[in-house]
Amino acid sequence: MNTLKNLFKKIPQNVLTTILLLTVGAVLLGVFYIPKKVEEHQLNQFARPLFYHLLPDDTYAVQVSSVRDDNGGATAAIILGTSLTQEELLAFYSDTEYPPAKEGESVDLEVKPLDDASIDVLKKAGKYRDQSEYYFVYIYSSK
Repeated sequence: MNTLKNLFKKIPQNVLTTILLLTVGAVLLGVFYIPKKVEEHQLNQFARPLFYHLLPDDTYAVQVSSVRDDNGGATAAIILGTSLTQEELLAFYSDTEYPPAKEGESVDLEVKPLDDASIDVLKKAGKYRDQSEYYFVYIYSSK
């Protein structure tokens, strides 16, 4: 024990402070930053097959997004403007396997028409085209 005390006495105080700050910083990085980056990476990997899927002819993407919900489920969604029907979009996007966001989860593919409130938002944003129908195409991963 005495040799340890003698060793610390020989190290300048500013070096000890620097070591302590670096250690605390590394712990905080490991606790807060790294798990968030891992989760972002998992979410991006989950969304990739949907986001990089070719669009049907006469279809355009209005918006893409991916999020985690409070229950740990993951959603990746595209808002599409198209001349296709809901059934045609579902068939078109069903040709791809969508792996779950986490091992042990299942994935559902859904296509839903936008509601009137969402259509109003598109109009206000200047992204609405009269000749198109608008749909959410989304995948959801959960237990």
